[in-house]
Amino acid sequence: MESIIHRLTQRFFPKDKGYTITILGLDTSCKTTLLYLLSTGQVVRTIPTIGFNVETITVKTPTSVLSFNGLDVGGCGASHMRSIIAWYTTVADAIVWMIDSADPERLPESLEEAQIIVKMTMDRKAEAGKPPAPFPILVLANKQDCSNAISVDEIQMRFSTAMSNHVLFVFKTSCTAPYGSSGLPEAFGWLSVALQGVTSKNPGPVLAPSGAGSQVYDPRSSDPLLQRISNWVTLSDSDSSPDEFLSQFHNLQLPSWDHYAHIRIAYVILTKYGRQKIKT
Repeated sequence: MESIIHRLTQRFFPKDKGYTITILGLDTSCKTTLLYLLSTGQVVRTIPTIGFNVETITVKTPTSVLSFNGLDVGGCGASHMRSIIAWYTTVADAIVWMIDSADPERLPESLEEAQIIVKMTMDRKAEAGKPPAPFPILVLANKQDCSNAISVDEIQMRFSTAMSNHVLFVFKTSCTAPYGSSGLPEAFGWLSVALQGVTSKNPGPVLAPSGAGSQVYDPRSSDPLLQRISNWVTLSDSDSSPDEFLSQFHNLQLPSWDHYAHIRIAYVILTKYGRQKIKT
């Protein structure tokens, strides 16, 4: 059975036909909803996936257009399906891992399943004689519009601790929101850059757009602190103006409150008002 799947995936998703991306996650995380939202632009009614669904997708991002074969695979969470799922991920260029943020009790299960599948994928690639090159893992913290959603910071902390050796980024998304405000354009914009980075001969650190989510910094860097500072400098160059950033802060409208936002607000206040303003 597995050998048949292996031959089929190699036949239908050859490397010269563009990127192949697998969409994975536990049930009810909206994998199929995402696939058809990206391919049709509409939220469609779906049923639990048995096997897989595949679509050729073109996604508009803030800075580019990303085209790929999207493969929504069912069965995540079932131990007997893992080896079959690993055949799909072995031929893929990236993994999109969906999380149901409105179900906090299953977050540990989702993380464990992601770890197992990623490890099996790396092992399969090694068995096939492929170099152990990193592949992007885009984690979508879906259903962030629900009142009981797990915070993106908590998801980032857990995934960054457990999967620190991978090029990984966590984005907050909602598949039922209008596409422009769903978080998906920024998420797939990062994935586009990440795919270009890992397939180039001299990949550099993969940056993410400001406020988009929480990054697990590239482990290939020899100095994570210098890399982080470099990332912040790059983000500040493309971010909103100091006055706009300060207005977002006063109106509680910052996309996220991470280390970058914390340090930048302190810097903006210092340069605009001086030390006395911070004291008051």
